[in-house]
Parts: sequence; structure tokens; C-alpha cells
Amino acid sequence: MLVFGVPAMLLAGFLSTGTDGPEPRIDAEAAAPGRTDRRLVVVTAAGYLDPVRCVYVHDGSRLLERRWLAGCFNGDAEESGLAEAVWAAGDRVRMTTVGGEVHEVAVGADGRPYRTVGAR
Repeated sequence: MLVFGVPAMLLAGFLSTGTDGPEPRIDAEAAAPGRTDRRLVVVTAAGYLDPVRCVYVHDGSRLLERRWLAGCFNGDAEESGLAEAVWAAGDRVRMTTVGGEVHEVAVGADGRPYRTVGAR
């Protein structure tokens, strides 16, 4: 029983990892002005009911970079969905919703945003 049970459980676990839904999709990437070690990444992921668009700041070299969340937005919301995410400066991210609301988030020297925003 043990000889059959353990391999069967491992196989079932392996097969079930791909059934949780689609993988997050990178929609946009942009290097920070004047910096080669910092970039802005916009990702769309399937939420429980609605898609969610999140904005991340990646800091450091590609192999050792850290990823910090700057904001998440409801992908289906007409007014609060993310319309644009850009660098306002090398240390500031500007996220604009479809409804025109603007969120600016300052980024510390270590790459971590000082706050995280979200529109629902």
C-alpha cells in the first residue's frame, strides 16, 4: 500500500499545481529614469471573481532583485481599474485609474514603496 500510495500522492500533487487558474501575465515593464537596477512591472492575475492588476517595483539585479508591491486595482471596475502606471521620477511611481484618480507613491533608497495603494 505504501509503495503505491506515496507515488500516487506525488503524481496527484504535481498534476494539481496547474489547475489553480491561469498564471499571472506581465502587461508592462519600464526601467526607472536614470537607474538600471530598478524597474516597474505591471501584472494581471486572475482573482477569485475579477482579474486584478498589480504594480510592482523590482529593485536590484535580475538574479538578486527584490519585488515590492506598490498597488493593486480591480481589473473589471470601470472607474477604479488601472489605466496607466509610470515612473514620475526615479523614486516615484504614478498610477492612474480609468476614472482619472492619480496615486503617487514614493520609493525608498532600498526600492521599497513607502505605501501601497489599491482601488476597488
